[in-house]
Amino acid sequence: MENATGFNPKVWIGIDVAKNDFEAAILNENIAFSEKVFKKLKAKTFNNSKSGAKQLIKWVEDIAAIQNVHFTMEATGIYSLKLQKNMVEANKEIKVSIVNPYLTASFIKSLGLRSKTDRLEAKALAFYAKERKPRLFLAQTKTRETLKALIREREAYVKQNASLKNRIKEGYRAGNSEIICQCLKNLKDTLTKAINELEKEIKNLIKNSTQLYREFKLINSVDGVGFITAATIMGEIGDFSRFLKARSLSNFVGLSPRIYTSGTSVSRKTRLSKQGNPRVRKALYMAAMAAGRSIYFKDFKKRLTEAGKSKMTIIGAIMRKLMVVIRAVVLSNQPFDRFRFCKN
Repeated sequence: MENATGFNPKVWIGIDVAKNDFEAAILNENIAFSEKVFKKLKAKTFNNSKSGAKQLIKWVEDIAAIQNVHFTMEATGIYSLKLQKNMVEANKEIKVSIVNPYLTASFIKSLGLRSKTDRLEAKALAFYAKERKPRLFLAQTKTRETLKALIREREAYVKQNASLKNRIKEGYRAGNSEIICQCLKNLKDTLTKAINELEKEIKNLIKNSTQLYREFKLINSVDGVGFITAATIMGEIGDFSRFLKARSLSNFVGLSPRIYTSGTSVSRKTRLSKQGNPRVRKALYMAAMAAGRSIYFKDFKKRLTEAGKSKMTIIGAIMRKLMVVIRAVVLSNQPFDRFRFCKN
């Protein structure tokens, strides 16, 4: 992934975020890692609130100009997003990275720390930011944030609905009382109604936004991509233009091949890395199953089959190709044309 920081920071702030508070540690330039230096890094605890974010900014400004500071925290769902929003409200010049915990965990382990505390994690994140220069976080528009929330809520209801369906079947087989089965049915009906209402709201949101509607029509034009897949991709990925290369987008989603070999005796099957957004991968998987039967992807699937590739390898390849095509149609502002893509 490209270095998208776009600036040369002089100070790095590592932040370990929790529900009610967060730890922040300051690392200045020209400081190399050592256990002694690590222990002496300045760190402080703040409330995870608007006042806490303002106190953090003031604490940092007493040490360095804010435009030369790179803040880095791990992705912790609503807690990290809440802090990032509060920090931007406190000072619009700040630059923040919100990174995948999987990547930071590997880096922190490499430091050989004997203990694990929130303060130590914050210090380690400061060194991570200095060495790895993670991509800056780009906040989505309020409309796209709403779309993401609606899509995720629908996904949660769909999972619950599937679980209830199984419980109803098991209840009948086990001879459960009629009242239990009826209660489960009522719950399922309620969830089904909620899912339909959410889907209606998602459609209205997209239809009433010029940007989202344009993007939806483009993505929906690709073979195999339906309404929910397109909406999920739009909500989870956000602005496609921030991915300068198709490979960067594949890495973000977790579609890059993971090759595992060691010497001459160990050689495992190539799999998807899965170090990315699982919701987009799930949506693309369903789309790939449908796209494999379309004219454009049928020939691609045939070539892979004739080359002896396994079923899951072929599906993974179609998922990657789908993502590349989707990015291309959005950035070119041209709907999918299988003949144009075949020429390319």
